[in-house]
Order: sequence, then C-alpha cells, then structure tokens
Amino acid sequence: MNNTTYSTKSRTVFILLAIFLGGLGVHHFYIGSQGKGIAMVCGTVVAILASDNGHPEYVLIPMFISILISICCRTTDSPGKFLQ
Repeated sequence: MNNTTYSTKSRTVFILLAIFLGGLGVHHFYIGSQGKGIAMVCGTVVAILASDNGHPEYVLIPMFISILISICCRTTDSPGKFLQ
C-alpha cells in the first residue's frame, strides 16, 4: 500500500513562479518556505544595491543557480508533502 501524501500545491505553479518571479522568492513563499523566500528577497535587494557599483552579477549569478536548483530538485512543500 502506498502511504505517499500529496500537497495541495502544484509543482507546475511552483516552477512557473520560480521562472517568472524567482528573484523575489515567490516560489518559496508558495510552498511554505518563508525563510528561503526572505533570503531571496534580500538577495535581490543586495543585487540592486550592488548594481550601483557596476557588479550585480556577483549576486545575480548565484541567485540564478539557486533558482535552477529549486526547479530541478524541489519536489516537496515545507511540511514534506509531495507537490502535485
């Protein structure tokens, strides 16, 4: 018997949010990971501030990599239920 529990959250919505609003961390807020969402917002603010010095890529490249990792690897929501 399969005891897998599924979340009410959609993996497709998670991926779309990561692609279009990933820098704001909306995809993490969607699945209940507020800490990661806040970290993404802070990273975006730091990138904007760093762009005044001419080097926003120092923050934007790691943020982009983090978004790709989220899209490829994240299959559960914050409580550990599988995304649909």
